[in-house]
Amino acid sequence: MRKLFTIFCMLLFATGLFAANANENVNSLWTKGNEAYSMGEFNNAIQYYSKIEKQGLVSAALYYNMGNAYYRMKENGKAILYYERTLKVDPANSDAKINLQFASAQTLDKIEEVPDFIFVTWIQTVRNLFSSNGWAALSLVLIGVTLLFLLVFKFVGGKRAKKIYFITSCCIFFFTIVSFLFSVSLAIRANSSESAIVMNNIGNVKSAPNTTGNSIFVLHQGTKLKILERAEGWDRIQIKDGRQGWIETNNIEVI
Repeated sequence: MRKLFTIFCMLLFATGLFAANANENVNSLWTKGNEAYSMGEFNNAIQYYSKIEKQGLVSAALYYNMGNAYYRMKENGKAILYYERTLKVDPANSDAKINLQFASAQTLDKIEEVPDFIFVTWIQTVRNLFSSNGWAALSLVLIGVTLLFLLVFKFVGGKRAKKIYFITSCCIFFFTIVSFLFSVSLAIRANSSESAIVMNNIGNVKSAPNTTGNSIFVLHQGTKLKILERAEGWDRIQIKDGRQGWIETNNIEVI
């Protein structure tokens, strides 16, 4: 037993040491990346940031800095990609929204978007006020407030007061459910791979998933599209105006 306990303690110590070294490495890369960016060495900054990204330790701040670095390097497609990734993690990031507008205005493809129903647009606008974690935190707070009102309802005297507290608790519980659903929706969106950005200067969209298919239209670097279906080396895509076709997978990068 004593040997097993000793081994267990050694494993815990080794795990803690590994985690500490990993955090130190990430912090060092982050600091070096920021220093390189502030000195105008944007390519070096990207290299440091990319090492963090490859470790899977991504965040809105990391994506945003990478987007800015690519924009300064005049790699507009990559800049748009990382601004989109920033908003995928944190849809309320106003700086990323503004920078994305600037970068998108420089793309060659000017595609008119088919508008959603006004109700759908309104719901998406409200949902994007916070991140997934923000809505989750709000739902926990609202659950606590709901329980508090129900507790007061149980002990308060008078039918009128009971009615007020009960109706209020029901309303708060409704918003709790809405907050939770928004959190889940954004979490699913953050892990989805249905949208992509054209990376090549020119991407031919064809009628069939092969090189012999007819070219329907052409897309240029920085254009956002939706992936509908995946095949061997090809993706069936749809752009904002509703047009569809097949494009080679190596022409695009998933957001």
